[in-house]
Amino acid sequence: ITVGSLTTTGALVNIDSTSGGILDGGDANTDVLAAVALLMINAQSGVGTSANGLEIQVANIDVDNGNGTQTSTGGIFLTEEDAGGALIIDRAVISNPSDSDIADISIATTNGDLTVSGVVTTSGEGTITLAANDSNNSADDDLIVAAQITAEFGKVTLTSDNNDVLFNAGGNVTTSEGEIEVAATDSGGLITMAAGTTLNAGDGIIDLDADSNITLSEL
Repeated sequence: ITVGSLTTTGALVNIDSTSGGILDGGDANTDVLAAVALLMINAQSGVGTSANGLEIQVANIDVDNGNGTQTSTGGIFLTEEDAGGALIIDRAVISNPSDSDIADISIATTNGDLTVSGVVTTSGEGTITLAANDSNNSADDDLIVAAQITAEFGKVTLTSDNNDVLFNAGGNVTTSEGEIEVAATDSGGLITMAAGTTLNAGDGIIDLDADSNITLSEL
């Protein structure tokens, strides 16, 4: 399914490809413009590409590349474009990748909070990159992790461009040996782990970088 521009004021946008992928039809328009909606995507061979992800303006996303039990190819590449628009990840999973070298997940906001409220999972060499960006330099856009993030051998990169990275209750990160990198390096940036949260990189590296305080729970 090649998406040009989908627009609605409704509460749900559902895009479902049983055996294919979801592709960006061009950058002239936002691919999905539905500011209050849940965007649900089920695909088999990728959601966007690393060279051309989907541009969206939605409230929540629920994305499964692999449709649960089928073998999948490709990754998940999404950018929230709404100025001042927060994005909530209800789920972002890559199921049973046939080529784990490209089973990457990359989700970012342009200018708003990014909240992980449901699982984010890949496997093999697949990487996970989540970023709360701050294009207007308001210094109030956080990356908030409140659910499990899981990779195997790929790197997990969690970044707040101009504010804090917060690990709330349930916000754990686990890899088998992939590096976990957390960055909140702009002026005043904090990394805060709530009591009971864990970062577990197995045999891998954990790298935490902040401009201000780092509050630890369990590494």
